[in-house]
Amino acid sequence: MGYFPNGTEGMLYEEEYCDRCLHQDECPVWLAHLLYSYRDCNHDSSILHLLIPKLQLSNGQCLMFVDKGLLSNLALQKFKSDSAANRAAIRAEMEKAND
Repeated sequence: MGYFPNGTEGMLYEEEYCDRCLHQDECPVWLAHLLYSYRDCNHDSSILHLLIPKLQLSNGQCLMFVDKGLLSNLALQKFKSDSAANRAAIRAEMEKAND
């Protein structure tokens, strides 16, 4: 799994992958690693090992990585619009369930 023992390694990974990724905003993979990497680093069954694989001494490319530079502006706008609509629908369902 992607394990970042210090802030510098995490920032370098973000520069290499996250800053160029379509999923950068509100990325569930990065959030899961921030929250659970310390707890799960010694558990081979953790899904974190699958999402950002460890390659000997470095961290591999995230399995959800999509280079946003390869998409047209129209496709990028549609993705962001669809993502925002999906988040709004999920929030509405959660609020409805809590009422």
